[in-house]
Formats: sequence, structure tokens, C-alpha cells
Amino acid sequence: MSSEADMQKLKDLNAMTYKEQGIWFLNAYWKTGPTFADNLELAEDVWSYVHKCGELDSAKGENGCELNEFEAHRLLEQLEEALTVKDMRKVLTDADVDFNRFVSLAEFMIYKYKVDWKFLVNAAQGEQDAEKIAMATKMLEDAQAALADSETKRTEARDNERVAKQNEASAKKKEAEAVESEAAAKGAEAEAKGDEAKALRTEADAIEGEKQAKLSEAMALQSERSAQDAEKDAIHSEMEAKNAEAAAVEAEATAKTVEADAFNSETEARTAEEAAISAEKTQIDAETEVNKALAQLQREEEMFENKKNELQGISEDMNNGVVKRGKASAELAQLMSKDPLPLQRAKINQEAALRKQKRATRAAAGARAAAQLSRANAESARVKAVAAREEAEESRAAAGRRKDQAVKAREIAVAQREKTTQMRIAAEENRATAEKQRAAAEAARIEAVASREAAEAAAAAAEAARVAAEESRKAAEESRAEAEASREAAEAAVELMITKFSEAQAYLEKVKLEVNSAGKGKIWWLEREFEESKKYMSQAQLARLAAQGK
Repeated sequence: MSSEADMQKLKDLNAMTYKEQGIWFLNAYWKTGPTFADNLELAEDVWSYVHKCGELDSAKGENGCELNEFEAHRLLEQLEEALTVKDMRKVLTDADVDFNRFVSLAEFMIYKYKVDWKFLVNAAQGEQDAEKIAMATKMLEDAQAALADSETKRTEARDNERVAKQNEASAKKKEAEAVESEAAAKGAEAEAKGDEAKALRTEADAIEGEKQAKLSEAMALQSERSAQDAEKDAIHSEMEAKNAEAAAVEAEATAKTVEADAFNSETEARTAEEAAISAEKTQIDAETEVNKALAQLQREEEMFENKKNELQGISEDMNNGVVKRGKASAELAQLMSKDPLPLQRAKINQEAALRKQKRATRAAAGARAAAQLSRANAESARVKAVAAREEAEESRAAAGRRKDQAVKAREIAVAQREKTTQMRIAAEENRATAEKQRAAAEAARIEAVASREAAEAAAAAAEAARVAAEESRKAAEESRAEAEASREAAEAAVELMITKFSEAQAYLEKVKLEVNSAGKGKIWWLEREFEESKKYMSQAQLARLAAQGK
């Protein structure tokens, strides 16, 4: 019956969390077995085992109590020396005291420290000091909760104050911009009112100018009609002089026909010359392209030689690694395996093509020289025809001078008529300009009225925006004040946390001296958690905690 009771106790122990199992084990063997009191590094191992089990337990984490076979394998791999799969399975079988195919932390440590599990399940846990230990535990848990709360409040307060300051700065900037925009809008409003008054004055001046332009237009029209009558008389006299000139013009036309024929012959000769020059250029360009192709083949031949020399140098340079020299030798062999005949044959063919093209270029140059000679002969014939035409022109010029006298008289009359026409056109343009100016002034006045109305609306909107910006700035200042208050509250929470930790530390030291029972393992665990919590405190907080502890 006693064995069944002990097995049940083991199952109850196995059902506890990893932390509770670890503390039970420390209490049981504080002064016996592993003797954790004298071997605190072993107590640190238990601390590590507890947290490692929580990490490996994929189902319940730190709130779990047993590891499945796979998780127990990983625990052994990470905490023990390397084992074969067969040995590891035997270890797991030996460790599973209650034979449920799961390994608890207690079972692992029974195997690890080779202790009597029956002694473990019946070991005292400091029941006579349970109240003191529970109070120390609660004080530490309260201090840890205060630490978490203070960190949360400090983070929130810091974030809130940062955001509030940013919002306040933004609101002040927007308020300044709104004030500036309002001033600009009011300035624009005043300017628009001035523009409107100016547009009204301009419109009145334009209406008066339109009246004066219409009067000037009527006077210019009367003068133009008188000049047109004088022009008709001058035209009749001019016609008689032109008839005499016509005969001289006919003789001149005959000379010009001869000149034109000579010019056409010269043009045809020039065209032939240009065609010959173009043909010569084509042959020169073709010769250039053949030279380029030959140069390309020569470059390819040179590149082949350069690549061959480069690879040969790398493969023979003993300063290079075996891999690099081997790679260079392989590339050299591949390069040398290529057939060089196509490149050599192409070079020979290209050199032959170059010689053939040079012969074609020389033939084109001879054709161009012959065309130039033909053009020179045609040019000489055209010069003689020009001389004959110039003589006929002189005869026509004499008749023209007589006609010019009549033309001059007609031109004077035309000029007078054109002058009066220009005056009339100018008067019409002035009148049209005046009408446009009056219409433009009217449109400008309408636009100025609209601009003034828009400026008034913009000024009102800018004033409203400025008022809204002032309200936003006030709200941002209030938020910043609230954030500062939140920071002060966070500082108070930090102070409370330090006080709780100081009180918990003092009470824990007191209980540590008073407890002489098996609860020493629990006391060590609380101290270990206390030290772990200090890792989450800032240097300033640790200094304040140390100051309170003195």
C-alpha cells in the first residue's frame, strides 16, 4: 500500500509545473544528496533545467509539467553528453519512473542525480515556515508586477510625451503658418480692392479714347478718296511709256533665251560632274569599309594571340594556385583546338577585296575628271551668252528710263494715295484698338471685382484657419501637459516598484535567517528570481534600490 501511495505522490509531483518541481527538488536535497546548499552551481543547473523545459514544451510552455519523447530527446541532447539513439532511448526509459511515456522534470533529475524517488516524494517542503515563505513569495510577485507596471507606464508616458511634444510643435508651426497666411490673404484683399478701383478708371479712359478714334477715322477716309482721283491720271501717262518699252523688252527676251540655253547646258554638265564626284565618294567609302573589315580581322587575330599568351603565362606561373593554373591550361587547350584557317582565309580574301576596290576607286576618279572638263566648257559658253544678254538689256534700259519718268510721276500719285490709305488704315486700327482697349478694360474691371470677392473669401477662410490652428495648438499644449502628468505618474510607479523590491528584499533576507526547515530551496529560488528581475531595471533604478537597501 505504501508503494502505491508513493507512486501517487510521484504522479502528483509530476503534475506540478516545471518551476514547482524544481523548487520541490531543491527543498528535498538542500542539505542531502546533491547538497545544493554547498553546491550553488548545481542549484543554477536546476534553474536552467526549469527554463529549458519551458522552452522545449511546445504545448504548454513554462506552465507544462512533462515532455514528450521528442522533447525529452532534445533536452538530453542540449544538457547531457552526446548519446547514441539506442542509449538515449534507454535513458528515457530509465527516467520515466511512472511509465507514462512522458518525462517530467522531477523524473529527469531523479535520473540525473541518481536519487531515491521515494525519498523525493516524501521530502519535507518547509511546511512549518509556509506562511513566511508565502509572504516572501507574494511580496516578490507584487514587486515583479510593480516592475512590469512601471515599465509599461514609463514606456507609455515616454511615447505619449514624445508624441505630445511633436504634436505641440506641429500645431504651433501650423498656427504660425495660418497667421502668416491670414496676413497674406488680407494684404491680397487690399490689393484686389485697389486693382478694382484702377480698373474702373481705366475703363472710363478707354471709352473716351474710342470716341476720338472714330472721329479721326472719318477724316482719313475723305483724304484717301481725293488721292485716288490723282492716281488715275498718273496711271494713263504711265501706260503710254510702257508700250515703248515693250519692244525693247522683246529683243532682250531673245537674248535671255540664248543665255538660258547656255545655262541649261552648264547645269547639265554640273549635274554630270556631281554624279561623278558622288560615284567617286561611293567608291572611297566602300574602300574605307573594306579597310575597316580587314582591321577587324587583324584585331581578332591579335586578340587570339593575346588570350593565348595570357593563359600560357597563368598556367606556367608557379606563384598561382594549382586550380588557377589547371583552369588556365584547360582554357588554353580549348583555345588552341579552334581551327585558325577560317580567320586566315577571311584575312586573305579581305586583302584581295581591298586591292580590287582600290582599282575601282581610281576608275571613278578618272570619270570625275572628265565630267569636270565638260562642265568648264559649258561654263565658257554660258559666259558668252551672258554678254549678249547684257547688251540687249542696255537697249531695254534706255527705253526703261523714259518709262521710269512716267512711272515716277505715277508713283508720286500712288504714294500720296497710299499715304492717305495708310492714314485711313491707321485710323481704323486706332479705332479697333480703342474698342479692344475699352472691352479689355471692361473685362479687367469684371475680373478685378471677382478677384476682390475671391480675396475677401480667402481672407475669411484664412481667419477661420488661424482660429482653428489656435484651438489645435491649445489642445496640443493640454495633451503635452497630460503627457507630463503621465510621466510623473510613471515616475511614481517606478518609486513604488523600488519600494516594493526593497521591502521584498529586506523581508526575504529576514526569512532566510529565520527559516531552518526544508524550505531553503524555495528561499534560494526567490532570491534567484529577485536577481533575475534586477536585469530588467535601469542602472539608475538599481542605484536607487541599493540606496534604499542601506
